[in-house]
Amino acid sequence: MSDDVDGEGGSFRTFRSLIESADRKFARVRDLPPYGRGPLYIVYYRKVFKAYTRLWRFQQEHRRELVAAGLRRWEIGEIASRIGQLYYGQYQRTSEARFLLESYIFYEAILSRRYFEPPLATGADLGLRFKELRFHARFLLVAMLLNRKDVVMNLAERFRALVENSKSVFRYLLLCDFTVVSIAFIYSGFGPGEFSLVQMMVQIFSHLVYSEIVSLKII
Repeated sequence: MSDDVDGEGGSFRTFRSLIESADRKFARVRDLPPYGRGPLYIVYYRKVFKAYTRLWRFQQEHRRELVAAGLRRWEIGEIASRIGQLYYGQYQRTSEARFLLESYIFYEAILSRRYFEPPLATGADLGLRFKELRFHARFLLVAMLLNRKDVVMNLAERFRALVENSKSVFRYLLLCDFTVVSIAFIYSGFGPGEFSLVQMMVQIFSHLVYSEIVSLKII
């Protein structure tokens, strides 16, 4: 596919095509066992990283045209989040801290640029709220593994606030489990003798998040 585009419409069509291609490759990687290694994994990861690198570069180079054509901020955040997930997946398979750090960098950028926060004029958006909750869950796991205590506490408080807001805005959702986990994060602490507690919290938190949020298939 050529990156040559013809005006805003051409840029947007190319962007959508790149997203579809990258998403297909991402789905293949996501379906692989999380801790496997070997030639097949290397091939798939190379392809998906190449696809998302190209997509990320394209949206940077054509941001003005894409925004004018209807690109939303959460879509940029979704691309960055996917890249963060890919780096985390590589960390799981290799145990190399550099991949965890790369994941952290992308998640930190998403948070600082507020990609998943809804525009004030749009009001409550359930789909976007789940993206925001899921992003915070993933960032929390990465920050905990890197022992970034201050970041974890900040994220835990933000997550708790999001849950409380969600319970009032989206009253039909059962989010009490998220409230319990959020409070536990805030009061657990990170002392040298508490590593087993941190591991347990990661497991509990991961289970709740992926069973209650990801299972809803809101991407």
